[in-house]
Amino acid sequence: NSKGEEQTIDLGALVAANETLTVLTYDKATNTLTYADEDKITHDLVLGTGAVSYDAATNTLTYVDATGTSKDFVFNETSLVYNDTTNILTYTNSKGEEQTIDLGALVAANETLTVLTYDKATNTLTYADEDKIAHDLVLGTGAVSYDAATNTLTYVDATGTSKDFVFNETSLVYNDTTNILTYTNSKGE
Repeated sequence: NSKGEEQTIDLGALVAANETLTVLTYDKATNTLTYADEDKITHDLVLGTGAVSYDAATNTLTYVDATGTSKDFVFNETSLVYNDTTNILTYTNSKGEEQTIDLGALVAANETLTVLTYDKATNTLTYADEDKIAHDLVLGTGAVSYDAATNTLTYVDATGTSKDFVFNETSLVYNDTTNILTYTNSKGE
C-alpha cells in the first residue's frame, strides 16, 4: 500500500468466492435449451417448434415455423456487371439498388501518360512526363560492337580508344599421325 506495507491476496480464494458456475445444455429432441445457474437450479427455454435449413446451391436459408409456414431468406442477391461499350461497372445490392462506377472516367482521371524515346545518334534517352515536359538522360559516349566472324566484342570509350574482347580463343587439334587430340585454352595453355 502507500505506507509500504505488504498485503497478500489469495487469488484462488478470491476467484472461488466470486466465480459463478453455470451450465448450458441443448436437447435437440425437444428443441429446449436448459440453463443451470450457480445454485444448480435449472431453467428451461423452449426454443419453439420451428426448423431451419440451408441450401448451399441457392444460398438460401429456409425457416419453417410451428404452423408449417416456410420463409426463405436468400443471401447475396447481388450482381456485378461491366458494359465494355460504356465502360460502366454496375453493382446491384440485395435491395436492388444500383451503384455505378464509370471506369473510363476513373482511369482517365488517374492515369499517367508518359513517353520514352531513344536517339541512337546522341545515345540519349528522352522521357516526356505527364505535363509533356522533356527530360534527357545522356547514356554515355561509349559504344559496343560485335563481330560474329571473329567472335570479338569491341568497346570504344569516350576518348575513341578501343578494346577488343575475343571470346573462345581455344582450339582443339587432332594429329592423325600421333593419334593425339590437343586442347589449348584461352590462356594458350
